[in-house]
Amino acid sequence: MTSSYSADGLREQSQESAGSLHPDARRSDVVEKISSRKLLFTSRCYLEKAIAKRCRLHKLIRQRFALALKIQQEDFALIFQQSQATVDPVATQRFPDAVFE
Repeated sequence: MTSSYSADGLREQSQESAGSLHPDARRSDVVEKISSRKLLFTSRCYLEKAIAKRCRLHKLIRQRFALALKIQQEDFALIFQQSQATVDPVATQRFPDAVFE
């Protein structure tokens, strides 16, 4: 047990004599707890990064499919307009049985 005296004359005990039978054992427990906390923090950071990366990937996939669908709809609308333009709606209303070739 190591002790010293403070400036006001009171006796102070060192940290080594606080309670453990063997000071090295207590230090190794503290080091182990600190290293396990660091490992837990690091693992949590990697997990959060992986989740964020996956969410970004899914967002990009959704955006890509939405863009493909929009392009497909525009193409269909363009084809539909072109097919409507070739058929004269006034002529088909006046002569529904007529065939235009």
